[in-house]
Amino acid sequence: MKFGILYELRVVPPVTEQQAYHNVLEEIAFAEEMGFEYVWMVEHHFTAADSHSSAPEVFYGALSQRTSKIRIGHGVVLLPSPFNHPIRVAERVAALDILSNGRVDFGTGRSSPYEQLGFDIDPGDTRPMWEESLSIIPKMWTNEVFPGHEGKYFKIPPRMVVPKPVQKPHPPIWMACAQPESFDVAASKGVGVLAFATGVPQRLIKHINRYKDNVQRPTDQAGSFINSQVAAFVQTMCGEDDKQTREFIGEAYKRSFDRRNQIASGGAISSSEIPNAQYGQDLSDFYEQYAKQLDELGRPYPDFLRYYLESGRRGKDIRGLTAAYQQLDVNQLVDDAIVIGGDPESCIRGLKIYEECGVDQVLIQPDWGGISHEQIMETYRLFGKHVIPHFRQRDAAAAPAAAAVTGD
Repeated sequence: MKFGILYELRVVPPVTEQQAYHNVLEEIAFAEEMGFEYVWMVEHHFTAADSHSSAPEVFYGALSQRTSKIRIGHGVVLLPSPFNHPIRVAERVAALDILSNGRVDFGTGRSSPYEQLGFDIDPGDTRPMWEESLSIIPKMWTNEVFPGHEGKYFKIPPRMVVPKPVQKPHPPIWMACAQPESFDVAASKGVGVLAFATGVPQRLIKHINRYKDNVQRPTDQAGSFINSQVAAFVQTMCGEDDKQTREFIGEAYKRSFDRRNQIASGGAISSSEIPNAQYGQDLSDFYEQYAKQLDELGRPYPDFLRYYLESGRRGKDIRGLTAAYQQLDVNQLVDDAIVIGGDPESCIRGLKIYEECGVDQVLIQPDWGGISHEQIMETYRLFGKHVIPHFRQRDAAAAPAAAAVTGD
C-alpha cells in the first residue's frame, strides 16, 4: 500500500491565506522527506469554509520546484466547461509534468451543483461534458497534431497542442468517485479510482472488488493504458500520546462542523445565532451517512448514533442534535477507521483496515478541524518515523518468502 496526502487548503483564522499557502508548501516538502509518495490537491470554487484551492495548477508549479520525488496529483481537475477547457487542461498538465520531471497524476471530476451553477454550468450536462473532455485530452498528448474533434460540447479543428508531457504515453488518469456507481464508470474508462467519500472503509470492499474485476476489460477506455489503482482518503491526526490525540480529534470534529455552518449561515459567530435548519447540517449528514453505511454492513449502531436517530434528526429541535454530538464517541470513529488517529500504533491498526479492503493508496487528510501547521508537521514526522517504516519493513521481509513460493 502506498502513502499519499490530500489537501483541501483550508484557511482558519487567525492564519491568513498567504500563511496557509506557504505552510502547505513547507508541509508537503517535509512529507516527501518522511516517505510519502503522493500529494493530491483539490480544485474547489466558492468554498470558503472548506477550501481555498481554486487554482491548484499554480500552486503545483511552485511545489514542483520545492520537491523532487513525491508524485503530484491533481485531485481533481474539474473537466466540465467552462471550469476548464480540455485544450487548457492538456497544456497545463503537460507543462507541470515537464517542470516536475514526469511526476504528475491526472485526476478528473465534475464538482458539485453549487460550484457548477456559479460558472453557469447546467448540472445535468456535467457527466457528458466530463466524458467528452476526457476522451479528447489523452489524444492531445499522444498525437503530434491533434486530429480535431466534433462533439456536442466541443468543436476543435486540427491543431498542434504543446507542450507534451514527459511521461509516455501520458500521465496516469484517475476519476473522483463519491458514489458507489462511480466505481463502475471508472472501470469502464480504465482509470484509477479516487474514493473521496469513504466513511466506514469496509463498505468499499464490494465496490473495489467489482472495480478490480472489470477495469482490465474497459468498455470505453479513456487513455492509452489502464490505471487499475484505488486510492481512498481519510482524515488523520497522529500524536505521541494516544488518549490526548483522540480527545483533540473529537474537538476537531466539532470545530469543523461549527465553522462550516457559521459560514453557511452568513458568518454567525455562535451556535445560538444559526438557524435550526442550518446549524448542524454537516453533522447531521455525517450521522445519516454513518447509519447508512452500518446498515450496508449489517452492523449495530453505537450509542451516540442511536441517540441521534431517535432524537436529533434534522428538522427537530437544535438541542437534540447538539446533545447527540456530545455523545459522539471518537474512539468508535478511530476504531472503525473513519478517522486515522491517536498514536502511531493506533494509526497503523486503522491503516491495516484500508489495506485489507483492497486500497492501493491511502490518502491521509491532515488539514481539517482547525489542526495547526505544527500538528500537521508532527503527524508527518511520526508517520515517517514509525508508521510508513512499519509497512515498508513488513513488505520487504515478506518479499523473499513470496519469491521462494513462486520460484521467482
